[in-house]
Amino acid sequence: TSTPDGSYFLAGVKPGTYGFGARAEGFGRVEETITVVDEESVVRRDVVLEPEALIEVVVKDRAGALLAAAECSVVRADGSGMAPLRVREEWLPERRVFYGAASAEYTVRAAAESFFPAEVQASCRSGQTTNLTMALRRKGALRLKVITAAGAPARSMPLEVIDVETGTSASAWLAAGLVTSAPSPAVTDEKGELRLDGLPEGTYRVSAPGCTVTARVAAGEETGPVTLMLPQ
Repeated sequence: TSTPDGSYFLAGVKPGTYGFGARAEGFGRVEETITVVDEESVVRRDVVLEPEALIEVVVKDRAGALLAAAECSVVRADGSGMAPLRVREEWLPERRVFYGAASAEYTVRAAAESFFPAEVQASCRSGQTTNLTMALRRKGALRLKVITAAGAPARSMPLEVIDVETGTSASAWLAAGLVTSAPSPAVTDEKGELRLDGLPEGTYRVSAPGCTVTARVAAGEETGPVTLMLPQ
């Protein structure tokens, strides 16, 4: 901690680049890097703390019901933060109030059991409160079947599945471990079928070579089989 006059001194630091953070009750956390060139150098840095900004987060489902058990985290969007902001637990479960934010951009993430995680960007300003309401999408499953023009199953057929709402490919969610496929990797099996589990509810555009269909994944249910017929 700093001395009564606000100073802080650390000796014996080896050369290198270090993360540095400073905060005080009621002020935003300052985080930056400091480079020590050699053992003889003295690095001086003046740190100015601004009144803290608050981030208030309310998490609901798509129907508007409060998700009291949702988990939230807030980190600096530019990756410079060494630790996520702390939440005032006494404000749970109606909302999460994260304190100690500085004037910066933050990434706010929310997750709950049986729901697909979500994240939004929040712009904070010193001394102000940013209010966010996040609506999570329930998870569902999508079963697909690809057949040839003659009606035979199309084996080992790669499919492209795009979330219409966000434009995100299911392959990105598979790579991140947010969605699973059977079989794996995400190509059709010997019956020409592919199942994707953990997709967020909503509308999807499914494409195979030469054909595209639209599928609606229901919350908490399996949709399908949705059939795609390849052209001759």
